[in-house]
Amino acid sequence: MKRYRVYSHIAAAFPSLVTGTVTGIVRTVPLLRHTPSAAHVALRTIWKTPRLGPWLKTTCLAVAPIGIMTTPPLMLVGGAIAGLALGQIGAWSRDEDKGSFLKFCLNGIKKTWVSVDKADEKLVEELMPQLRDYLPPPLEENETVYEVNPIRALTSFVSALLGTFVEAPAVMMIFIMRLPMIDFQLLRMIWTEESWGGVYFLAEFLIKLLVTCLLVILNVLACTAAPLVTIVGSLGVHVQRGYTKGLAHAWSCIVNDLRKADKVLRKFGEKPLR
Repeated sequence: MKRYRVYSHIAAAFPSLVTGTVTGIVRTVPLLRHTPSAAHVALRTIWKTPRLGPWLKTTCLAVAPIGIMTTPPLMLVGGAIAGLALGQIGAWSRDEDKGSFLKFCLNGIKKTWVSVDKADEKLVEELMPQLRDYLPPPLEENETVYEVNPIRALTSFVSALLGTFVEAPAVMMIFIMRLPMIDFQLLRMIWTEESWGGVYFLAEFLIKLLVTCLLVILNVLACTAAPLVTIVGSLGVHVQRGYTKGLAHAWSCIVNDLRKADKVLRKFGEKPLR
């Protein structure tokens, strides 16, 4: 690759950090129109399926709104990450023999737009019509109906609330407190890496600066996604704990979970990455 092309790619990669991320978010917004239909189908399927008993249905329907409410923001964060990645792929694309700064910038936007457009088209033409018409099949002969007793249903629901409103925010706070240490280790690894030397010393500096900017954007996305991910994760774990071992066990596990999360993040932040 000629030297001027190296610098054209690098120059395009910096604005592509922003344009790719923004394009991913903007292009994902139209996909949100499918979430009410998908949520309706999910709730209808839970309600009408003959394979779940009334208490189990009630428990599922009680905790389902928490998962449904986290779906749109998770989709936007996913769109931002996809746009960020595709923007960089476009900026560093070598599909053509000749390229310019502007062409490489537009490649990232084009890749992001086309990829999400294909996903939207598939949802509209294939998946959503099938979901709207879907009804759970009737029970077959000798097929088991899954059910829980009322006490277990109640403990599962209360345990889910504990996971959502107690453990998830606490894990999020630990993550935010430990994130600067993790960033420090990553930045030290980037900027103390052995120099390439030669004619590309400026390119090396710019690439390290690019990776640093990328890390900043990933930090913003991570802090946005972390509350949502911890809520969904804690919800599932605590429903299972409340159902199998009771509310007291689910409550006692919160402290251990927080200690483990803090230990892992602290170890990762304190240990050199190379």
